[in-house]
Amino acid sequence: MNAVVLAPLWAPSVNATRDKRTMNNMDPETKAIHIRLEAWGNETRDGLQPYPSTTVLGRVIEQGIDGALQAGKAHETISEAASEIDGCVAKCCQIDQRVLRFYYQRWLSCYELAKIMKMRERQAQNVLRRARWRVAAHLAAIRICT
Repeated sequence: MNAVVLAPLWAPSVNATRDKRTMNNMDPETKAIHIRLEAWGNETRDGLQPYPSTTVLGRVIEQGIDGALQAGKAHETISEAASEIDGCVAKCCQIDQRVLRFYYQRWLSCYELAKIMKMRERQAQNVLRRARWRVAAHLAAIRICT
């Protein structure tokens, strides 16, 4: 029986210099996802909304036609890479979303993350690792479909 070896379709290249203590046990693909999640966390930390908080129809209903014509303040947008990661995080299950948001947007340590999630520290690390893998799987699925 011949064994078929499947090579990964998406092989990221990581060209970042970082402290070796922070990512010493991560394989290259996990490092790439970690770096992208950190960038996503930096961009979305302040709670930027990808959509306007009030639509034009909502402004017409609340303020009338004259109020809706006023431009108001410009809406901030996030980059395409961050929105791609944001979509992948949104597709994850609820516990993965919470772990990723606490860790990457609020910059909590694994100890603090474990306390908030009411689990042991090692268990929180495993949940975070699996959440990274799921984000990587969603990104790979997006790349295959496009």
